Amino acid sequence: MKRDEKAISFAVQEKALSDQKLLEIIKNACHEAEGDCGVLESAVGALCWGRVVGWHGLRTMHSSRTMKRYEKYLRIKSFKTVLPARTEHSIRMYGIVLADKFKKFWQAISGGLVPAGKAKRIVEM
Repeated sequence: MKRDEKAISFAVQEKALSDQKLLEIIKNACHEAEGDCGVLESAVGALCWGRVVGWHGLRTMHSSRTMKRYEKYLRIKSFKTVLPARTEHSIRMYGIVLADKFKKFWQAISGGLVPAGKAKRIVEM
């Protein structure tokens, strides 16, 4: 599969999470926050970064436990409901590139076939 086939356009991405919706999620999370503000800050950062690389990109960086924790702090059902799976920038995530080489994305991620240290790197296009 070619790079272009795996990526989606920014227009689709913006449709999934507009600026207004992003700010609304952040505002609500901040106003209703309880607990560790460091986790809230990380969750907001993950949401913003997920807008760039999609939730597949986030999943290569974070464990499912961390993702659930962030969703709880952001008060969203899941990142899947507010972010596209991939964007045109997803292929810059080394973890996506590695997982795609295994052909079975979720088996590669959950089976530890993609080393965590490498998964977080951004590669040039």
